[in-house]
Amino acid sequence: MNTPDILTEYLQFGGVPAYKVRAALAATASPLWGVYAGYELFEHVARPGSEENIDNEKYEYKQRDWARADSLAPYLTTLNGIRKAHPALAQLRNLRVHWTDDDSILVFTKYLAGEFADGNPDGLIIVANVDPHSTRETTIHLDLTALGLEPGSSFGVRELITGQNWIWTDSNYVRLDAFTEPVHVLAVDYRKAP
Repeated sequence: MNTPDILTEYLQFGGVPAYKVRAALAATASPLWGVYAGYELFEHVARPGSEENIDNEKYEYKQRDWARADSLAPYLTTLNGIRKAHPALAQLRNLRVHWTDDDSILVFTKYLAGEFADGNPDGLIIVANVDPHSTRETTIHLDLTALGLEPGSSFGVRELITGQNWIWTDSNYVRLDAFTEPVHVLAVDYRKAP
C-alpha cells in the first residue's frame, strides 16, 4: 500500500536523478531498505494536494511494464549487489558524515573493522549530488580515522557503480552530474593505503 508521504516534491519534480539519489542513499545509509512498487518505473504524478501517487493500488489495479528499457531496476540490482558484498552497509552505527564545500553534496562513510573476504576491513565512501537538476563540483573533506586510515595518507578507491579507480586523500575534488551519475559509492582499497 502507498502511504500519503511516499511521493515527496523531490521525487515529483526531480526526475530520474532524484530517484537514483534517493535509492543510493537509502541503500547505503541504512541496513534496511526497500522500494515501493512502481519506484523503478519513476511513477511521479501526485494526487492533487497529497504526496501519494495519483493512480496507486489503493484505487485501482496497476498493470506495470517491468521490462521497460528505461527502468531503474538494473540500478537497484547494482545497489543490492553492493550491499551484499560490503558488510559495513549492514550496520547503522558506523555512519559518519563528513564535510564538503557545497551544501548540495552529501558525503558520508561506513567502516567496519576486521578481516573480510579480501583479508581487509570494509570501508565505503558515499558522495551524493542531492541537487537533481544540475552538475555540482566541489571538494570533500574526510576524517580518515573514521575509515581506519592514518591522517594524511593516500589510498585507492574503486567506484562500485561505474568501475572507475582513483587515488584519494583527506581532501578530494568531485564532479557529479545529476544526469549521468549523481552518486559515487566508493570502496576503499586498503591494500593500496600506505
